[in-house]
Amino acid sequence: MTSSGEAPAVDQGAEQERTERKAIVDLLKNDLTRIRRRVGKEDYHKLDAHLEGLLAMERRLNQSAEPADPALSCTVPEAPVETSGRGSDYPTEIRSMMDIAVAAFSCDITRVMSLQLSYAFSHILHSWLGHTSDHHTMSHDGRDRRQELQQIDAWYSEQIAYLLVLRSSCNTR
Repeated sequence: MTSSGEAPAVDQGAEQERTERKAIVDLLKNDLTRIRRRVGKEDYHKLDAHLEGLLAMERRLNQSAEPADPALSCTVPEAPVETSGRGSDYPTEIRSMMDIAVAAFSCDITRVMSLQLSYAFSHILHSWLGHTSDHHTMSHDGRDRRQELQQIDAWYSEQIAYLLVLRSSCNTR
C-alpha cells in the first residue's frame, strides 16, 4: 500500500517480461522431462545438470526481476576536454568517447554501443608510447617492429579494460 492507502501501480511491461522469462524456463524444464523418458539412465546426470542450470537461471531472473532505476546511477559526465582532433590527443579523445558511452548506459539512454578505435590503414602516430612512425607504416616497413606493435596492442587492450571496468560500475541491467 502507498502512503495514501492505494495499491502501488504495477509496471505492466516489467510484469510481462517476468511472465515471459518464467514461461521460457518452464518450457525448457518440460523439454528436459520429456527427453528424460527417451534417454538411458547413464545420461540422467547430464539432464540433471542442465535442469540445475535452468533452476539457477530461474533464481537469478527472479532476483533481478525488479529493474534498476536509471535515475539512481545516472549522472551527466563532465564535458569532454577540447582536443585538436589531429591525433596527438587520441588517448584523451578515446577516454572521452568511452565516458560518454558509459554515461549513456547509466542513464538508460542506450543498451548498445559500437566502438571502433582505429581502422585497417591506421596512420595514428602513437607518440605517447614514444613511437616516431605511424601504426600502418610500422606494420609494413620491413623492419622488426614487434616490440612497438606489441606496445600498441597492449595500449589498446588497456583502453578496452578501462571501458569494461567503467561499464561494470554502472548499476544497469
